Amino acid sequence: MAAGKTNFSAFKGDSFKSSMTMTSPSGAAINLTGATVSGKVGTQDFTCTITNAAQGKFKIELSPVQTAALEKINTYGVQITYSDGFVQTILTGQFITEDEVV
Repeated sequence: MAAGKTNFSAFKGDSFKSSMTMTSPSGAAINLTGATVSGKVGTQDFTCTITNAAQGKFKIELSPVQTAALEKINTYGVQITYSDGFVQTILTGQFITEDEVV
């Protein structure tokens, strides 16, 4: 299965968080029990947390320090490592940071 593509943006120095649900092509939640989620944007690692494994829910986050350190245009990716060791890139795209306005 090909990875999904989504672009994100944030202001430098702001927190970033996105909640997601892993689903099958039919829309059913994929159970993430025993899995781990990881991701990277530019030089920064996302903090990835599975919030409800049975319902396939997880979130990715960056701290204000991390968004401040990013270039204006970055490539990111998110992977799931399932309990059987199978690794799958599930999401990629661009992560654009804008200068702070305050």
